[in-house]
Amino acid sequence: MLLFYLLAGALRLLRYLLVLPLLIGLTATTMAQTPVLIDFEGLSGTLTDNLQSSQGISFGDPSIPLQDLPPLNLGTPGPVTIFPRPNAPSGSNVAANCRGGISCEFPAGAVLMEFDETISELSFRIQGFNTSDQFLIYGYNDLGVVTLLSTVAVTTDYQTVRVSGARGYIIDLLASTAVRTFFIDDIVYTPTQRPDQLTMDCGTGEELLERLETDRVFRQNYDRIERLTEEYIRTLREGDELGFGGEVITIPVVVHVVYNTAAQNISDAQVESQIDALNELFRATNASIGSVPSAFSPQVADMQVQFALASRDPDCEPTNGITRTSTSVTSFTKSSISTDPLVRNPVKFAATGGKAGWPSDDYLNIWVCNLSSGLLG
Repeated sequence: MLLFYLLAGALRLLRYLLVLPLLIGLTATTMAQTPVLIDFEGLSGTLTDNLQSSQGISFGDPSIPLQDLPPLNLGTPGPVTIFPRPNAPSGSNVAANCRGGISCEFPAGAVLMEFDETISELSFRIQGFNTSDQFLIYGYNDLGVVTLLSTVAVTTDYQTVRVSGARGYIIDLLASTAVRTFFIDDIVYTPTQRPDQLTMDCGTGEELLERLETDRVFRQNYDRIERLTEEYIRTLREGDELGFGGEVITIPVVVHVVYNTAAQNISDAQVESQIDALNELFRATNASIGSVPSAFSPQVADMQVQFALASRDPDCEPTNGITRTSTSVTSFTKSSISTDPLVRNPVKFAATGGKAGWPSDDYLNIWVCNLSSGLLG
């Protein structure tokens, strides 16, 4: 579904004392199927279809006949072998594309991984040895029909690769030298959610608690905002007037439209209509305000906060406050269990098919994209 994906990361905008705690609540995430992380820690040897079955994944041989699989550069796809590596992205173990050998350099082959059932999305970290080579990522469905999903340039540092959902995957290497080994780690996949499992729960609390626990600066700013907000409320009560002296605070907004199809490339008018709707809610001018239950109607108020599409970009050039980015990614999701920002919020990074935000000191960034895995926003 195509919905606004909101980022309220502008905690340093302390002049918007009351605004920021409210904006935190604008990011909502559904509690869809929990992503599964496989980091190969505690494992050893060559992994086949049994060693990882408890995590819903197998390596080596497909359970269904494959159709339309082109000749692979590395030959018949096989399993992976676990090796300790000092530069492992997490922990100490990684998986190499071989069945054994000295340092796993020979023999190296294509890797096949298959899941118990079709998943909605896959990401993994991968490293090669020659930057002139390319990784070829294939996927196949429940009928065994194989499709090339992505071609990725090899890097000598670990990079994050994201591909769309499939039943199984094959990683091949188009190599220009005899060194054909590569290493993978931190496989993250999201099981497909059945219709009877779909929920639309708000994930704001989960994300907020995660940031409070892991980001010291965020926690300090959050606590400071809380203190300043309490002071602001006391000022209202004691002076019976707005702490901002009656000023309406206008927050500049940039909307990043990240689209894979023409239908996802929404119009300027659609963006502007959503900004108008946001302003109606914060200024208490929305048509449905009369339907607020009587128990809560005394709390309805004009927040003296409004939003406007930015008129200047970070370089002070004129803008309409809307950026447009064409992407090869068919749908985006997020992972709360990964420490890699590119996996946690891929739509916010060009490297994962998204668009980098503008400085959050000066703008409220809003991303518009196609979302998967039951993700609300």
